[in-house]
Order: sequence, then structure tokens, then C-alpha cells
Amino acid sequence: MKVWTVFLMAGAAALPAAAQTGAAPASMPKIAVIDIQKLVVESAAGKEAQGRVKKVVDSKQGEGEKLQKELQGLQQRLTDQGPR
Repeated sequence: MKVWTVFLMAGAAALPAAAQTGAAPASMPKIAVIDIQKLVVESAAGKEAQGRVKKVVDSKQGEGEKLQKELQGLQQRLTDQGPR
């Protein structure tokens, strides 16, 4: 743990020095930010995947509703029979 702290501190100290030396931008690491939400909503592959997911969710919801109705019917049968 202490070794990592030393490396991190040394790296953090070296960054401002490297930035001030006028190093070419090509030598600086590049950082990319990817907006996954936007990617899914706007890309063709994302839209297609959303359609597939919605289809599966709708199917599973239908199955759940069917099982719920079946369960309610069985519960009603039990109540109608009464204690024996």
C-alpha cells in the first residue's frame, strides 16, 4: 500500500512539471469520454438492442401477468373449498 502511495505521489508531482516543460500535445496521454446513454439512444445498434430488450421485457411481463392470474384463480379455488 505504501509503495502505491509513493508512486502516486511521484506521478502527481511529475504531471505539473511535464505540463510546464512545453511538451508536445502528442506526448500527453489522450483521454476519451464516452456517453453510453447517448450511444445507446442515438446509434442504430443501440436502437436495435433497445427493441430486442423491450420485446423480451414485454414477453416476460405477459408471462408474469398470466402466472399472477393463474395464482389468483388457484387461491380463489382454495378459499371456495373452505377448510375440510
